[in-house]
Amino acid sequence: MRRYQKILALTLVGTGAFMLPGTLPVQATTVQAGEVQAGAAIHGLQKVTAVTRVYGSGEQVAEAILEYPKALFPSAVKPTDYAVSGKEITAVMVNDKPELTDKSQAGRYVILQFAKQNNVYDGDLSKKPGRQARPADDKNGQGTDAPRQSNRKMPDLSLQVQQVRPLTAIDGTTFTSLTVSATAVNEPNLERFQQYEYTDKEVGATIPYNLYLPQNYDPKKKYPLLFFVADASANINAIKTPLFQGNGATIWASDSEQGKHECIILAPQYTADLVDKIGMMTTDENVWTPGLTLVTNLLHDVIERYSVDKNRIYGTGQSQGGMANIAISDKYPDLFAAQWLVACQWNVKEMAAMKDKKLWITVCEGDTKAFPGMNAATALWESLGSKVARNKEFWNSNADMAEINAKVKDLANGGAPINYTVFAGGNHMYTWSFAYDIETIRDWLFEQRKYKTDHNQHNIFARAIQDAGVAAYKAGDYPKALQNFYAADKKGHMKAPRYIGICYENGYGVKPDAKVAAKWYEKAVSRGDITGTYYLGRLYELGKGVPQDYGKAVELYRKSAQRGDIIAAPAMAALGRMYENGLGLAKDMDTAQMYYDKAKATGYTN
Repeated sequence: MRRYQKILALTLVGTGAFMLPGTLPVQATTVQAGEVQAGAAIHGLQKVTAVTRVYGSGEQVAEAILEYPKALFPSAVKPTDYAVSGKEITAVMVNDKPELTDKSQAGRYVILQFAKQNNVYDGDLSKKPGRQARPADDKNGQGTDAPRQSNRKMPDLSLQVQQVRPLTAIDGTTFTSLTVSATAVNEPNLERFQQYEYTDKEVGATIPYNLYLPQNYDPKKKYPLLFFVADASANINAIKTPLFQGNGATIWASDSEQGKHECIILAPQYTADLVDKIGMMTTDENVWTPGLTLVTNLLHDVIERYSVDKNRIYGTGQSQGGMANIAISDKYPDLFAAQWLVACQWNVKEMAAMKDKKLWITVCEGDTKAFPGMNAATALWESLGSKVARNKEFWNSNADMAEINAKVKDLANGGAPINYTVFAGGNHMYTWSFAYDIETIRDWLFEQRKYKTDHNQHNIFARAIQDAGVAAYKAGDYPKALQNFYAADKKGHMKAPRYIGICYENGYGVKPDAKVAAKWYEKAVSRGDITGTYYLGRLYELGKGVPQDYGKAVELYRKSAQRGDIIAAPAMAALGRMYENGLGLAKDMDTAQMYYDKAKATGYTN
């Protein structure tokens, strides 16, 4: 990994202090503070700086900092003293430094605040003015794959401020009316993130990404990780697109969120170049793609590179990003503590594997794919015994956010692992223009843990029975051990199926039967037992009780190795062996040695 260097000209605005072209009027640039005699009348507005904020609808200019050569009293300035084309001025303050603070005070700087604008179309997309005709392969209006080439443009951060009335400085100097364009842009939401790139040997491609580390990041401390993937309209060659397209990444880095939920944030940028090279990340065929492998391997790299709490990895994304979350969760069931899926869907049959996940799903009634897709998925999960909480009456996305937060809190109080919220009307892309503003869903996500000590599989009764079985197993009393393991399994103990599998594989107290052993190891995998996952991978590697399948073995070893500790060390060593011998993947001695070293670092010696 190296610091991302290839910044396109279009993304220079994302540096935080990009100077816009053009110069100020001569009379505005030649007047310096302290050079004007008291009582004079001059063009005083010297400089305008645009300050942006990222909302659900994207990055917008939210404030303007105006610089004058002499101090003004706060009482001397009103919102009606200014006009800004395309903006509603909601407040004005005066300060002695060029920034927005809690209170006004006399100073040379005037800060204009603008109303938040959500210009995302919220009606039927098929009737949206200027929308392209329906593709020929979209016979029923249900939508097709996102286009391979996005037409997204960089946000327009230009700004022109007109002082429409004279202002009087403290010393009596009059600042006459003047129009000045912004010559600098500050992007505080984007500046919190650093840009890097990751090169993956397995896929043979490089992906840029945005990373946020907590302000006082300490590698000795463990942090939750928030993984965000944007929709396919963000697939352009601009690394900061996940940060300015909407607030699915940036909102978690705000001071208020970090104060409650300090975390690392990863936001990969799937570029147009990657689309051309390896194809779309997700498609409506709902299959695993090279793009998903690339993004997943990046995620694992960041997990291992930084101090991540593996019990608190959270996934979220919109459209393409939500689909990626589903696919990754299917393939790596022990990865996420919880996920927030926004305006997305997947093959419903494959989603049966997510029936025991902790999920919050947000869609709009007018989303022609996500709404019916998630209706089907939640119905399937309920038929399989999962508890799903849902709002019976669709909510109004334009309601006061306090009202929406209260409704979310009421729904969450039901304690269901899967929560499904539908908003009236709207459409696919409109959904994420407001979704991530819902604070109570953000809070719900971070309340979740992958493992809890009071979980059924770890309850005191199951543990006592399992411990008795292990004691009998170690004493060589295998029939008694199996009796206890079967009882512990009925109570949901995570490790019981693994021990039963070991007995069948090795003929301890029963006739050896590798096929039966494989079935028990599969049950162990479904419960998140990483050692049982390793044992099943070994059977696939050896072709013992199951058809020999090196690819499947590698997949299981990867799942088992995720935790990175001594328990996961056998799987890390197994991955080293697979890379060393080119079994199920390309031979790679460097990667093999990396896995061997990781296993050794835990104290593993086999």
